[in-house]
Amino acid sequence: MRREATRTGDRTFCFLSAAMAVSFAHFLPVILWARRIPQLGLLMIPKTLAYLAMAFRVYRGFFSGATESAEAGPRERPGNDSLEGGSEPQHDHLAKVAADDL
Repeated sequence: MRREATRTGDRTFCFLSAAMAVSFAHFLPVILWARRIPQLGLLMIPKTLAYLAMAFRVYRGFFSGATESAEAGPRERPGNDSLEGGSEPQHDHLAKVAADDL
């Protein structure tokens, strides 16, 4: 995800990949050693904050109309396998088949 976001210049997904790495880095010690060292459970706080930061960044990037979101990526490169960036929506094919049957 990070490589593709860097290649296309998508700052939202670059941030998301970094925040996921931070979240996993704080979660791993809790999984491995929390039974021996219960205080490691406090690492769940920065993990949760990383998820909140991801949610706010996605909200800001996708729903407030910011130009740096991943929504610009598929539109700039038509024909890829994303849901919105394909050259022809999938349901148009079904409409053409139905029209040919008439």
